[in-house]
Amino acid sequence: MKPFPDDVRFVGPLRPQRFEATVEDCIVEGEIPKDLYGGFYRTSPTFKRHKKQPGYGMMASDRMVQGLILENGQATYRNRWVRTPKYMLEEAHGEGLFEWHDAWPDYRGETITPVRGNGSVTDGVPAGSNTVNAVPYYAKTGNVVLACNEILNVPIALDPMTLETLGPIACAGQMVKGYCGEPTFTAHPKWDPETGVIFGATSGEEAPYVTVQAIHPDGTVKSKAIENEPFRTSIHDIWLTKDHVAVPYTGWHYDSENAKAGGAPMHWKPENGVTIALVPRDLESPVKWIKSDFPGEYILHTLSANTSDNKITLNGPVYKQPPFGFDQFNQVGSPYIPLYAANNGHWVCDLDSGTLSSEVFDDRPCEFPKIDERFFGKPYQHGFMLGGDTLYMLDTLIHYNVRSGEEKRLRIVDPEEHDKPVGLAEPVFVPRHASAAEGDGYMLLPVSWFTDHLSEYWLLDTEDITQGPIAKVKMPFQMGWSTHGHWMDFANVPGKN
Repeated sequence: MKPFPDDVRFVGPLRPQRFEATVEDCIVEGEIPKDLYGGFYRTSPTFKRHKKQPGYGMMASDRMVQGLILENGQATYRNRWVRTPKYMLEEAHGEGLFEWHDAWPDYRGETITPVRGNGSVTDGVPAGSNTVNAVPYYAKTGNVVLACNEILNVPIALDPMTLETLGPIACAGQMVKGYCGEPTFTAHPKWDPETGVIFGATSGEEAPYVTVQAIHPDGTVKSKAIENEPFRTSIHDIWLTKDHVAVPYTGWHYDSENAKAGGAPMHWKPENGVTIALVPRDLESPVKWIKSDFPGEYILHTLSANTSDNKITLNGPVYKQPPFGFDQFNQVGSPYIPLYAANNGHWVCDLDSGTLSSEVFDDRPCEFPKIDERFFGKPYQHGFMLGGDTLYMLDTLIHYNVRSGEEKRLRIVDPEEHDKPVGLAEPVFVPRHASAAEGDGYMLLPVSWFTDHLSEYWLLDTEDITQGPIAKVKMPFQMGWSTHGHWMDFANVPGKN
């Protein structure tokens, strides 16, 4: 096989892990609490083989799922290919088969707009590779991990212990069509910890542009297409409150026709500002619209939301523009690397006036926000995220109290070589025990010492993250960089408790 191109997506912390591995009873420096029993699941964009075209956008990749299972003070690591319809078709033929209108080796190369109707064997086969997220699904029809994506494919179910691909989620046929007409769900589901209902927003290219979907534990899917939209938008993430799904309408949206014409597959129109659709969680009552009094901003990944004094505060890292390549800022042939990040902030919905305000707290870059996920849709105060100089140079774990503004930061350094380059991936919160108070537990943080081609998981006590890890799980190789992931508590999985 020929080497992959000299591209930022194949070097340093983004170097792909193209092999499946099992590491039983991993070497642990320190001690993992013996009562922690569950799995940390992440998805990693990795190419099994070369594509037919130049340009290696993440959405055209295959997908690895990584699982770290903690049990009785020990750790076991596995990673496996997610065997999507795309993966299986190309595996059978032994070569890359799919083509993309936006497979450019420059800023336009997102590879999210597949070529259809050309008579090839790929016609009718979903082109997505579930490249974004891995989330737990405690369903009556089977407790699984879902590999998710917001475009081009439905969620794929995986066995939480073996990572075996079980196939598309059983309710896939009930899901609405999104971008390019493919049925899909969302990249970032939010679930009600009490009922087990999982909410997500799907966006398409024809009005109504956004549909909120809810997957119930019995496998039924309920949906609500949002009517009377202010403008066209695309959705990557949402907030969940006690009463609403908060859907952000921003000036960012996908555009397959522009991609087919040789342009970027995404648009950014800051003049649209920001409008929040507050969709009642019953998906039946009328939508309430909250409109901004500030120029266009963007929140790629949400933290969570609090409601007080008839105001809803939507926390998350705030961008002045999305971290993607757009025609108005780039020239054909120029590469695109988003060497900037967002800043910690929030949008506030005033339910009395119907207006939205914005506040950014400082100028320090941050991304990949996480909370104690037992508190989705509930009042909360503890937030966690990564910080650093740019989106591609995150080296600090942050514990932020959204109510008091108190903050603790830990810069991740090698104890013997403080200036050694490090790459961090999105962490996850692990409760100390089932009834622990909000934010009382641990953070599991993937750490890549990519110049040594080695990786670790750091386990840090949230009592004070500045004290450093209480345990390091050592990997004998460099794990593939991952986008997002979640913790699955095996106390909820039949046969695992």
